[in-house]
Amino acid sequence: MTEDLSASSSSGPDEAANPPFPIDTSVPHSARIWNYWLGGTDCYPVDQAAGEEYLTVFPGIAELAPRRGSTGGPPCCPRAG
Repeated sequence: MTEDLSASSSSGPDEAANPPFPIDTSVPHSARIWNYWLGGTDCYPVDQAAGEEYLTVFPGIAELAPRRGSTGGPPCCPRAG
């Protein structure tokens, strides 16, 4: 049995208001925490709180965030050429 996905794969003006997978802003997300550490604005208070709490466990993580962001990979591994 096949499923018709044509309606869900099209994008339209309502898709931004009603994303197919809603964002739960009550739960921190690692990508938004990294965004917070990098000084971005695409994070929520719960991500900021989690980021600050993580800093108490691993204070150096915020200093590694800019390096990871510039290479696109983990801070310990340079990108393969």
